[in-house]
Amino acid sequence: MRGDVHVRFSESAGVRFPRATHLVVLCRTRVEAEQALAFIREWMAQAGLTLHPEKTRIADVDAGQSFDFLGYRFKHQEGKGDRRYPRPKSMGKLRDRIREKTHRCNGFSLTDIIAQVNPILRGWFEYFKQSHYTVFPEVDGWVRMRMRSILRKRQKRKGRGHGADHQRWPNQFFADQGLLCLSTAHGRLRQSPSGQNHQLESRMRENRLSGSEGGGTG
Repeated sequence: MRGDVHVRFSESAGVRFPRATHLVVLCRTRVEAEQALAFIREWMAQAGLTLHPEKTRIADVDAGQSFDFLGYRFKHQEGKGDRRYPRPKSMGKLRDRIREKTHRCNGFSLTDIIAQVNPILRGWFEYFKQSHYTVFPEVDGWVRMRMRSILRKRQKRKGRGHGADHQRWPNQFFADQGLLCLSTAHGRLRQSPSGQNHQLESRMRENRLSGSEGGGTG
């Protein structure tokens, strides 16, 4: 969907269409979701626009289906409530950027490598800091594995960091070298009353005005 549009659904449709180039419509039932999607398709056709064929779908979150929005993957888990994670594509982009800076044969010192990696981690965390807390230890562990692999290579050892390398270079070693720990940053954020990402929350809150939890067209 290209451009910035503003449409108000009729009262009979029971939903409102905010200004957006990406949107989620939350409905009570699948029938309502299908009606909303048909309404949007019709208006888009009249405006000479089309919905993205791969990103447009109906998902029943109460049945365990997830949907992606603004780089996040939203899921409802029975007994655990609503959760959000970076979508796999977002995780893949982060790992690709970190790989570029952490080749085992690069000639930079560990301090220099960390200085190149930290801004990448910091920028990624700033956007995805509202993810479920389990996301951050996974990223931290993967980054430290890349660092251990570099140090292992410099000791003429083969393969990536594993096993006894955790004793040779424990997590605290990398913290002392200045490597940003996302788990620590997230823990501090949860304790801070000012550490809320109001921008994403307000966007989702605006879209939730169209209905309660249920099927969504994204």
